[in-house]
Amino acid sequence: MTLLICEDDALVAFELEEQATRRGITSATVVANSAEAMQGLHVGAFRSAIVDLHLGDGRSGPHIFVRMPAPADIIVDCTQIGVCVN
Repeated sequence: MTLLICEDDALVAFELEEQATRRGITSATVVANSAEAMQGLHVGAFRSAIVDLHLGDGRSGPHIFVRMPAPADIIVDCTQIGVCVN
């Protein structure tokens, strides 16, 4: 599975990437804002994404999701995959 992680908090992004690896996801790309996410979508096809709901640049999950190739999954609540960082 190819996973896009879009998270502007570096510690949370690191933890999400670690948890994804532990769950067998071998290809994860981490970006810090929607602009980087959009560039990443042009470089590689992502099947799934975990996106911060409150990115610093004002765009988030729905903005990124509609630009992902279909079919795609987007996770906006980390409890869906058992990964939460407080």
